Amino acid sequence: MFTDYFSDRENGPRERDLELITPEIWRGLYALIDKKFEDGSFGNHFGKYCDQGLPFGCDKNCLKARIIADIPELTWPLDANKMPSLTIVFDLIEFCYRYIAKPERYGPLHTAEPDLFSSVWTFIQKPPVPHYHYSYNIQEGRQEFRVQINTIFSRNRLMFELDVDGHVIRRGPPVLREKLQHSVFETGDKDLDNLLENAREKFFSTDPDMRKEALDKLWDAWERIKTLEGSNKKETLRILFERISQYQDFRDKLNSEAKALTDIGNDYRIRHSEKTKIPIESSLQIDYLFHRLFSMIHLLISVTKGGL
Repeated sequence: MFTDYFSDRENGPRERDLELITPEIWRGLYALIDKKFEDGSFGNHFGKYCDQGLPFGCDKNCLKARIIADIPELTWPLDANKMPSLTIVFDLIEFCYRYIAKPERYGPLHTAEPDLFSSVWTFIQKPPVPHYHYSYNIQEGRQEFRVQINTIFSRNRLMFELDVDGHVIRRGPPVLREKLQHSVFETGDKDLDNLLENAREKFFSTDPDMRKEALDKLWDAWERIKTLEGSNKKETLRILFERISQYQDFRDKLNSEAKALTDIGNDYRIRHSEKTKIPIESSLQIDYLFHRLFSMIHLLISVTKGGL
């Protein structure tokens, strides 16, 4: 299966820095999904069966009913020129991943003949359509669909990805993403570990409000770190900074950064929601603030009792 283009091989992967699905991107997603509706890729769950009880295609009425039930906000039939909201597009992609399977044709063309219990006249009036029978490979169907969706995302620089669990997730900036994905939080403080894990999960959400909650959890973790060595927060930071470096100049820089991070948590609409607090206006700001604080936390928990 092709996974890249010449320009990707020649120039490297494109920067993934966009969050909006344009009408052009939607039409591409529509074309892919509509093709899957037509080629029987959903016949494993929404199948049509012949007189022998063998699957030979997809029951589109059954498929339609289930999609509308699962995603009531989705306008049906799909329209290439009428784009749903971002969350509905992602719901549709996750629905497809959940029920898709690669159809694999087997056996000769099947043409039914009238049996002893059916009327020859009825058979002549409404002859059955010749058809092939199919088996379904769920793993291959999902893998193929995932590659196709992620190719559209990457070629259009979207900061989203369909993961192996069938969830559309938001990719963080490359450096931060690698650090987050490979960090295991075992600080020796269960509440701190839970706050950090909660912040990580929310940070990769496609929901902007959920991503703002990630900042809230991360700043809560920041305040808790300051109490790991006792109730005096300044003293705790002093102890941790001394473990990090023997040089006073570097410790002074860390202390200045710690004060700035604390001020951000107090002055911005992160842990507090008063009207006087400065709001977070974009996902890029969330990325910056999360990255900045997580880098400090990542450094500090490396010298806690539990470590990384």
